Amino acid sequence: MTPWVQQKLSYAEILTELYSTFKPKGLRYGGFYIFTKPLLVLFDLDLIKAVLIKDFDYFMNRGTYVNLEKDPLTGNLFSLGDDKWKNLRTKLTPTFTSGKIKIMFSTVNSCALDLVTLVDEIVEKCQPMRIEDVMSRYTTDVIGSCAFGIDCNSLHQPDSEFIKYKKKVTEPAPLQALKFLLFMLLPEVLEFFNTNFFDNDTIEFYRRIVKETVEHRKINGVRRNDFLQLLIDLQSNAEDSKENGLTMDEITAQVFIFFTASYETTSTALSFCLYELSLQQQLQEKARQEITEVLNKHNGQCTYDALAELTYLEQCIYESLRKYHPLTYLSRVCKETYRVPGTDLVLEKGTNVIIPAFAIQRDPEIFPDPLHYNPERFSAETKAQLHTCAWLPFGEGPRFCIGLRFGMMKTKLALMHLLRNFKFSVNEKTIVPVQVNKLSIILSSDKGIWLNAEKILN
Repeated sequence: MTPWVQQKLSYAEILTELYSTFKPKGLRYGGFYIFTKPLLVLFDLDLIKAVLIKDFDYFMNRGTYVNLEKDPLTGNLFSLGDDKWKNLRTKLTPTFTSGKIKIMFSTVNSCALDLVTLVDEIVEKCQPMRIEDVMSRYTTDVIGSCAFGIDCNSLHQPDSEFIKYKKKVTEPAPLQALKFLLFMLLPEVLEFFNTNFFDNDTIEFYRRIVKETVEHRKINGVRRNDFLQLLIDLQSNAEDSKENGLTMDEITAQVFIFFTASYETTSTALSFCLYELSLQQQLQEKARQEITEVLNKHNGQCTYDALAELTYLEQCIYESLRKYHPLTYLSRVCKETYRVPGTDLVLEKGTNVIIPAFAIQRDPEIFPDPLHYNPERFSAETKAQLHTCAWLPFGEGPRFCIGLRFGMMKTKLALMHLLRNFKFSVNEKTIVPVQVNKLSIILSSDKGIWLNAEKILN
């Protein structure tokens, strides 16, 4: 981990170096130490499948830091383990059905149209845009509307309060990056100091926003088609049936993780996808042609059903997530003594297991010419031939990302509206190929992705 601490290599690059060194030698796993703690890194897809799916009961937990008393934001679905995770997942799963996601469609579509307005303004000024900034403002507005039922207006007010607190959590900085490493892989350090991962200002900001919104809705009988309303309904239904519902802190924690996790992964996927389509204009035109044909079938209207028909656009997103896996790796912790299948290796309880998803998705044996962006890898026929664990941007098994449908909806909507209205190209300020930020746990560019946009007259 020394190269990462010295900012010479990103965490994704460290795991990729380990993978590229040992996997070609026929090794199915390897490992390294963080200080004195050993971590097992899996290279073999069948072993990864065993951990994520077949033997899930041994690897149910991520082993992240949770301190419900001092830091209630850690009590979210991503971080919790064992029965607390099971119970919460059971309660939340019905809120992410396709029917519930469809209810939020008009809200997300409205934000995507505001995004078009912002890009229009930038084009009129003949300016290039740092696409990550634009996409982050879009995703902030989407999540603000769908998680909190609040108009953040980040697209037109980049210094909004939500942007401020988002940056405190997600922007790479040496101290924050180190804390995130402890949060994910060395929670015992934070436990020893009985500290909070998120600062008090951030905790109180989310607590206040959720409390005020929930009280306003209950007092005034207000209902909205958003994630927060689904959580309020869960709480009310539990009260009516005299079951244990969600506490206010539990609601706050779920809204918080819905905001932060969805925000960063979506803006990353959108930014890199537009970057790659800007480099390969023929692919951009193919996606645009599909958009035109599908919308013509629906009388020019963007509907939930029309969005589902944009299969090539979905392939473009999948390929972007392959080449630029946002989280770079998955982690699990062994709950009980476990013999790794087909080996003599026995894992002791508490052993951390790392799945280097970024490296796997750039493995030439799995994805030939992996640095070449090719959406055809995810055509129905080709995708069906992939190993279950070869593509992991949403995880796999019982702990796969519960917000997958929502994430794809808001990503496709943004791309559909943007490609329908603008032609994108790479600005000279962009470094090609993109350089990775060494401090970032969630994948991001170092110097930024700058794109030009040209208005298309429909």
